[in-house]
Amino acid sequence: MERNFRPIVPLIALIYLLVILALITGYLLVESALDRKYQANLVSRLQDNMIATEAAVNQWADRRKREAIAASTLDIVRDAANSLMDVSDDREALLDHPDQQRLRDHFGPYLASGHIEGYFIIAPNGISLASSRIANTGTPNLLLDQSDQFLEAFAGATLITRLQPSDVPLNDDTSPRGTATQFVIAPIWNKDGVVSALIALRLSPRDDLLPLIESASLQMRLNAYAFDSDGNLLSKAAAKSRTPLLRTLPVRQALQGNNDISTDGYLNHAGEDVVGAWLYNADLGLGFVTEIDRETAYGLRDFFKTLDIVSLFAAIVVSTLAALAALRVTRLAEHKKRFVMSLMAANKDVNFIVNARGTITNVNPAFRSVFGLDPQFALGSEIGEFARVEDETKGDLTEKGLKALAAYPSDTMIRGQGIGKGKAGIPIGLRVDPIDSDSSDENYLVVVHDYRDIERREATLRDAYEKAEEGNRTKSSFLSTISHELRSPLISVISALDLIGDRLGRDEDASLISSSRRSAKLLLSMIDDVLDFARMENGNFELTPQDVSLENILQDTVDTLRWQSQSSHTKLIPFCAPDLPMVHADGLRLRQILLSVAGNAVKFSSQKQQDGEVRISLQNGAMRNGIQHVVLQVRDNGIGMTEDTIAEIFRPFTQGDGSIRRRYGGTGLGLSLTKRLVDLMDGRIDVKSVPGEGTTVEIDIPMQAIADRSGHDIGAARALHGKAVFFYGNDPDVAAILRCYVENAGAVLVTEDMPTQKNRHLKPDYVILYGETAEDLDMLSVGGSGAPRLEIVGLPDPTEQDPHGNRIALAELMPSLLIDRLNALSAKPARKPAGAAIPQSKVLLIEDDRMTREITMRMLDKLGIAADAVENGKEGLDLWRSGKYTLLLSDCHMPIMDGFQMASNIRAEETDKHLPKTPIVALSADLTMEIKQLCQRCDIDEYVPKPLTPDKLRTLMATYASNGKAHPDA
Repeated sequence: MERNFRPIVPLIALIYLLVILALITGYLLVESALDRKYQANLVSRLQDNMIATEAAVNQWADRRKREAIAASTLDIVRDAANSLMDVSDDREALLDHPDQQRLRDHFGPYLASGHIEGYFIIAPNGISLASSRIANTGTPNLLLDQSDQFLEAFAGATLITRLQPSDVPLNDDTSPRGTATQFVIAPIWNKDGVVSALIALRLSPRDDLLPLIESASLQMRLNAYAFDSDGNLLSKAAAKSRTPLLRTLPVRQALQGNNDISTDGYLNHAGEDVVGAWLYNADLGLGFVTEIDRETAYGLRDFFKTLDIVSLFAAIVVSTLAALAALRVTRLAEHKKRFVMSLMAANKDVNFIVNARGTITNVNPAFRSVFGLDPQFALGSEIGEFARVEDETKGDLTEKGLKALAAYPSDTMIRGQGIGKGKAGIPIGLRVDPIDSDSSDENYLVVVHDYRDIERREATLRDAYEKAEEGNRTKSSFLSTISHELRSPLISVISALDLIGDRLGRDEDASLISSSRRSAKLLLSMIDDVLDFARMENGNFELTPQDVSLENILQDTVDTLRWQSQSSHTKLIPFCAPDLPMVHADGLRLRQILLSVAGNAVKFSSQKQQDGEVRISLQNGAMRNGIQHVVLQVRDNGIGMTEDTIAEIFRPFTQGDGSIRRRYGGTGLGLSLTKRLVDLMDGRIDVKSVPGEGTTVEIDIPMQAIADRSGHDIGAARALHGKAVFFYGNDPDVAAILRCYVENAGAVLVTEDMPTQKNRHLKPDYVILYGETAEDLDMLSVGGSGAPRLEIVGLPDPTEQDPHGNRIALAELMPSLLIDRLNALSAKPARKPAGAAIPQSKVLLIEDDRMTREITMRMLDKLGIAADAVENGKEGLDLWRSGKYTLLLSDCHMPIMDGFQMASNIRAEETDKHLPKTPIVALSADLTMEIKQLCQRCDIDEYVPKPLTPDKLRTLMATYASNGKAHPDA
């Protein structure tokens, strides 16, 4: 591996010289192209200006000729020429002739405006028959100095004369252009078609022609000046002349008949270095020059030339630095090789140097300690004889595989298998790094690390981890088991307390029973939290989505909290947006989330000096990626929290501080479970709180919308279409909620604060009264309109009776309930036959727990329902075959045959024998997800978690009983 870097130095020097030569050649080519480009552009610019100037002069000449021809055809001009010819020999007669005044009157405005400097009518002998200047009348005309043009005009041509010195001073002639003048001449034809005279209009080049030439150049940002046939400067000079005009290149060349362009540059009459173009018009005796300062003309080109020179030097500097860097890199590569060799000798890992074919060219002494062989034994061998990659999809130690392995990050070790002395297998990790080399051959450093110690440590850690996991599973299993075992007897206690409470009525013993029942339910809630937490810890927790009504979930939550809020004098204000759709979600867990957050709000709002107030709302959130979000918000006026407390409330078994647990109780699991449930639903939860003022919890959850509203709600909404609902009460929040519900149903809500002109024509179809208490309702004075009335109480007294059956608590106020109650108030009451609430039927109860079986049978007896009871699924299956039962209430876990086996057998026999389907309701204290899934798999109609309350039993009977009709005996 020892190689000298010196052979590379001449190659670097040669490349460097070639680069410099290429840069200089490129610079010269660019400079030449730049010169040609700029000169071509400059010539084009000057030519365009000359063409534009010449075109402007020609247009001017044509316009002036047309003016002269028009003047020659005027009757006043023709008549004057004929009459004045008769007295052409008598100057006095000419001066006194009346046509002189008529001509002055006609041409006077043109003279006054400066359009012309004068006019002449000229006889064939050159005498001025008429003139704008009296001194010129009857005298030889100035045009006789240009006899060729004079004769050409009498031959019938219209022309503009050459510039010549003026015989009279022109108007305000103080410019350096001198007294040059010129005429436009047109023949005057007599009736015989013979030229009888000429009309000449005197022009002032200073005011007419020369500004035209200068303006054409100014449009192209060029300097221009004019000169006459004698080389006199006619234009106003921008700078004082230092050289006679005849000595300058453009004037000298122009008067010699050479119209040309100079881009090489020359000195103009002011001594300035310029480039320009020139043109001389012999017919007009006028020449003009267009110039541009040479520095301006070539300024941009000179800038780019400077830039090219700077770029050339910069490129030479960069090339020099690159060559020096290449030399330095070469030296560093040599040093690196030497350094690598020294590291290899000291490294405890095995370092192989291999070529592209995988042949080992060098190896360090660590080879002996890892592989148990002499390092000389490895030289010249293939590295595949001593190591291989465990996962061959990552690559192997062949030529192609080495490239693939070298592409991995340098800190990545790939697991492999080493082959030591006696073909013994050695667990290794290996890494492949490319090595810089002066030669064209690729070389690699293959680092092999002995993993035998690591695997021993990993095995130890794995055993410890498995023991810890086993302990955690045992703990969670214990929590789940003990929670289930506690729920079963506790459910029986709650059911028994329900029955006893209904029997005792409202005496003091009933109050004690009610308190015991609430305590038992609170304990059951805590056990359920522990059970849920255990399932989450085990990873056995799943959501069970189904089509649910968010309004029903909110109503169930509020109903659960009503006794707690009433006893603590806390007002519950629910709001459910009427446009909330049906959703596909886990209704049980949504109810759990709402109940946890709202229960905390009631608990911590009831301890303040003022009355507690808890607002619970469900509203539509934003639509994101086609998924409807629903916002659940709970706001209270309770004790509030600090930022530090908010940061802790979602941790399991944690409450705000020790005083919270002592004052309010609880397991500290409620909000932790809530946060985990919200996360499982891909939602978010935000908490905002001010100590002493209250807390707001907002939960945003995406839910799959199923439909806008149920058919019942749509029908109810149509029933209120066009109705007027009058509201009396002093709470604007309640008024706002009612307005939302009523207007969504198509009605209009009229309040006391509405302008009279808007509601004076309305008569109430319904009247709604609101008061904080029943006494407040009695104090409201409302005119007797005869409209049905609905009373709403904010803080109802549970001991008071509703005398008219038209009173609801504010906590019951939901869109569907409000519409139903208003429709019911306007409907005529119908007589219900006795016993119509629950159809006559016979129920079979299958329950292995004796106490639960006895309590459920008593509930059925109290409802007047005939029932039989058995202890296991086999007995239940045998009795069902008798065909006497219209509903089966079955526990899930029982000896001999459980509820699932019994239900599967029943459904199979119904299918085989074409029997009508018997409703089966599963009852269980087990709240795991598996129970629900098993119920669906066995085609059980409904799953009801224990405890089974009388109200729930009544609902089940009304839903599934079939008027005593059972299937025929099998």
